[in-house]
Amino acid sequence: MTNIPKWLLKAINKILRAFIWKDLQQVQGGCCLVAWDKVQRHIDLGGLGIPN
Repeated sequence: MTNIPKWLLKAINKILRAFIWKDLQQVQGGCCLVAWDKVQRHIDLGGLGIPN
């Protein structure tokens, strides 16, 4: 695996969350209706199966 800069990982994560929750301009934190740890759970456990 390559070394990916933290700033790039944060930027990608922000885009992914914006895709799921709201558009990119509105994502500022605190707008999610479901906790991220529940979203990333396996589908069999009630989550969406989205890897963190």
